Amino acid sequence: MKNNKKLFICLFLIIALYLGWQLGLKSFVAKEANRRGESCEKGEGVPQDFVKAVKYWRWAAALGDAKAQLNLGGALFAGKGVQVDRAQAVNWWRKAAAQGVAEAQLNLGEAYERGQGVPADQAMAVEWWRKAAEKGLPLAQYNLGVAHFVGNGVPVDKPKAVSLWRKAAEKGLALAQYNLGVVHFE
Repeated sequence: MKNNKKLFICLFLIIALYLGWQLGLKSFVAKEANRRGESCEKGEGVPQDFVKAVKYWRWAAALGDAKAQLNLGGALFAGKGVQVDRAQAVNWWRKAAAQGVAEAQLNLGEAYERGQGVPADQAMAVEWWRKAAEKGLPLAQYNLGVAHFVGNGVPVDKPKAVSLWRKAAEKGLALAQYNLGVVHFE
């Protein structure tokens, strides 16, 4: 009986170590594939090749790498190295946004605002910008401020708009600095 218990514990430890290694390796491979995709996109250390970048990003995105999901969405949205497919771009951005990537949340807000890859929905645009703005992304703060200033997807709230623009302006966003100047001039 003691031998069976020891055998069970040993097997359990071996399986646990194997699974931990697999999960760690999967994450490493995904991050490395994304990095290689970014190198291909920028031409850093390799010839610039958007098609190859997309291949690396597809692989890494399928493994769950949030940055690769963001990058693949951007390529699909713009048609860089792949045919334009804005609906698929939105799907990849959703996956990255679900992992907390503020840039993906910003992109989803802009897609909903313009009805690109999804039906236009100002309330959804505002929701995605709010999530990205809460993470401190200046362009999301600016966009959310505009929505509050004109009442697009939310009730008009000019003090809230000015507060959001101030946050974005403090981070150096020229558009927000300009809007603050215009509002204070009036």
